[in-house]
Amino acid sequence: MESYILKVLKIIHLSENLKMEKRHSWLSNGDQESVAEHSWRLSLMILLIAPRLKTPINLEKTLIMAIIHDLVEAKVGDKPDFNIRTQIDQETKYQLEEQSMKEIAEELDRSDLFEIWKEFEEGVSLEAKFVRALDRMESQIQHNESNIDTWLDIEKKRQYLGYKSYSMHDEALNELSDACCKESREKLSQSDKEKISSWMKEKKLKQCLEEVGIKGFYLDDENEQ
Repeated sequence: MESYILKVLKIIHLSENLKMEKRHSWLSNGDQESVAEHSWRLSLMILLIAPRLKTPINLEKTLIMAIIHDLVEAKVGDKPDFNIRTQIDQETKYQLEEQSMKEIAEELDRSDLFEIWKEFEEGVSLEAKFVRALDRMESQIQHNESNIDTWLDIEKKRQYLGYKSYSMHDEALNELSDACCKESREKLSQSDKEKISSWMKEKKLKQCLEEVGIKGFYLDDENEQ
């Protein structure tokens, strides 16, 4: 029977794919960001911001969640969420990722890893909301650090709108979201900002967020900012 350590070694080899799997984000030096690089900085952000949260969280579980949240991409690859628009596409993506995570967890006999991954996907617990908010903001920060020529039109809209719909439940996350949006808007050209303002005209914020694939916990229509 294969030992647990040898099984772990297999998963470690599999995880190398995350060092090679590229995201639709670029670094300030022009290199394309890998999934592994994104996951590492997300974990760092959690360590730095967790002490400022209004409601305490389980930090160990939160860090595990951050480290494994994209582990399935070692098997199925990374697909920008703005390219996954239809309900069928979303369901197909989730089914593939769920099966991949089950295989990894079963290989290690670690059902806890699958449960934590599923908790992240459901986005209901405090830990999941925290990780999902920072997951989005890490991406926004990386875009702010990259050459704006790498931004697609839909990414310009997403950067301008930001991810406050994910951070509304906590003051520290709100502050970080505001700071990220300020950087994004300062980076956008005046022409881009005018185009985005025109696109947003006579629309509710919720509709704008939905059109560019930003989910989270929406602002009420009466409290839109």
